[in-house]
Amino acid sequence: ENTENQRQLHSTTNDLSMADYQMNEKLESSTPESFTGSEDNDDSEHEYRQQQAKHILNKVFQALSITPIIDTRNTGALNRDVTRAIQGIRKLADELCHVPSAKTLKSNVTLLTTEENESLIDGLKRLFDSSDYDDQVRLLTLSPPTWGRVQIENFFFCNEWQSRRALEIRGSFGILATPTNFSGNPRINPLLADEIQAFYQEDVISRQTSNKKDVIHVKKQLIPVRFMNFTVGQAYAVFLKKLKDRDSLESVSRGMFYSLKPK
Repeated sequence: ENTENQRQLHSTTNDLSMADYQMNEKLESSTPESFTGSEDNDDSEHEYRQQQAKHILNKVFQALSITPIIDTRNTGALNRDVTRAIQGIRKLADELCHVPSAKTLKSNVTLLTTEENESLIDGLKRLFDSSDYDDQVRLLTLSPPTWGRVQIENFFFCNEWQSRRALEIRGSFGILATPTNFSGNPRINPLLADEIQAFYQEDVISRQTSNKKDVIHVKKQLIPVRFMNFTVGQAYAVFLKKLKDRDSLESVSRGMFYSLKPK
């Protein structure tokens, strides 16, 4: 059966090439005036392209033993048949690439239209955007196993730390595993931690001492002492308001906020 399908697809490829050639010939032979300034000509061109599309699709359907298109107004049936054709082509490609049938079984159980697939993907992205930091990392583990860090970041618009962490978690514990911090401290976005430390250094929150001798040693560097203009609790409230004002989904506990206070 597969050999017959491949033979039919080879024949179909030749037919499709000829159909494309004939369509281009007809369009190129038409004068520019024939497609401008007239709704009748526009309708004729549209009808012609529809007929060509129907012809090409029916050739593909024939090769895959799918009922040909008769009534183009039945868009529901048309979309289902197109989805079946895509699945059939995908299956043939997997066979050429020696992909085990077990890997394609789940994708063939339920046939979804292209529109339905796009809707599910859009829903996944919306769920990711509305999730907290750790849940975002969990969702990233659902990425295709062939994707690397960069592909994950580009698709979900996440940061490098999240994509790396997701790959580590999936490799060690599988998909949707919960991120674990063995130090016992709550997990925090490294970018948020950097932002909090920079927040403490803002002139509104703290001021640098005027005495040049008031310094502390941090990693063998002399750092001028800064004095808080607010209590840590007040600064914490200001920072939370800052996050809220920009509609950020990030959050930080009071204890974590205090622990990030520079020395």
